[in-house]
Amino acid sequence: MSTAVQLPSVAWRHIPGPSINSLVGSGAVAATDEQLTAVYWTGGGGSAWLQSSSTTDLQTWQAASVSNVGSSLQSPAVSAAVWNGVVYAGMVDETGGPQCVVISTSSPVGLPTPGPTTGTPVLTAGTDGLFAVYSASSALWCVSSSDTKSWGGPYQIPGAATTGDPAVTVYNGRVHVFFVVGTGSNMQLLHTSSVDGVSWRAPVPVGSPPVTGATSGSGAGVFNGMLYVGGQITGSSGLGYVASVDGETWSDVQPVPGLAAGAGYSPCLASTDTALYWLAQHDGDTTLPLLQMTLD
Repeated sequence: MSTAVQLPSVAWRHIPGPSINSLVGSGAVAATDEQLTAVYWTGGGGSAWLQSSSTTDLQTWQAASVSNVGSSLQSPAVSAAVWNGVVYAGMVDETGGPQCVVISTSSPVGLPTPGPTTGTPVLTAGTDGLFAVYSASSALWCVSSSDTKSWGGPYQIPGAATTGDPAVTVYNGRVHVFFVVGTGSNMQLLHTSSVDGVSWRAPVPVGSPPVTGATSGSGAGVFNGMLYVGGQITGSSGLGYVASVDGETWSDVQPVPGLAAGAGYSPCLASTDTALYWLAQHDGDTTLPLLQMTLD
């Protein structure tokens, strides 16, 4: 008899994404029960500007420029999270420093760092504030804030290092971080968690047997009382996912349907009470492909 976590039957639908001119880098999505917000970069010639679009009906999008927030990176990325009904973005600015910015404002706040960052600060919201996890000095670090202005840390996550951005979410009162180690077919997805962003459990492989073949891009979220993590993993030709009820025992790999096969996906997950939204962006995409997962 299988000991894998059993998953509920789910239904999928494609959501028309926002119309975007000159999309560059990787975008992100954040959700409340009333609104879905996409955050992304536009630009060219070595410069990019942060933009956002929101929808309340999953059909019509309203675009907004995030003024004076730019990046000189050739392929910038961004993360997004909702706290107290406000959408925040995590990004790297023109100087290479990690920033947190409120969407629709032009006042980014610099995050504390032990050295030059090598990835995007990935934001997630807890009960009492925001957490951000990012790569710097060949390690993963966590900072946190209860007001989004003053940040505590950085605190190193022991045994955690990755060449790509981690996946981060809050589940059952703990900050869960997923990251990839290894190269090629030996890439493996590891998991650690913390109640405060300061003290962390030792990283362990996800799944039994461990999920392998993971790429450096993955996303995490919570839906229907379960913890989900998705990425380009063995058992899926495009994107796949596993889920857990305790962060220790995991389901078998499930494919995300309707996606082209091949590497290069950078997923982002965002949830409401009734749906889990997937931003299934692929290298070279000129739009933001969105999928909605609901209980069948």
